[in-house]
Amino acid sequence: MNINNVQHGLTRQQLERSWQKSHRPSWSQLLRNWGAKAVAALTQGQEPKVSSVMTDEGLQWRVNDPMNNQTHIFTTETDVRAWLEQRYYLD
Repeated sequence: MNINNVQHGLTRQQLERSWQKSHRPSWSQLLRNWGAKAVAALTQGQEPKVSSVMTDEGLQWRVNDPMNNQTHIFTTETDVRAWLEQRYYLD
């Protein structure tokens, strides 16, 4: 036990309880976090998510389309742009 803790009369159990209470999120924090996650989930919309991945064959463009829950794979940025334009004209 540390000499400073003995001087203040704190036991290890008291210190651990104190630390646990100070690091436990409050109900308001939990509610705020849940609310933020709910808002994010509800407002993501139907916009496609575009990412690029380096593969053995080279750069690959992946487009996740939440409207139909499909992933489209392209080899050029031009192909991605053409697909996006076609998608918007079909809507």
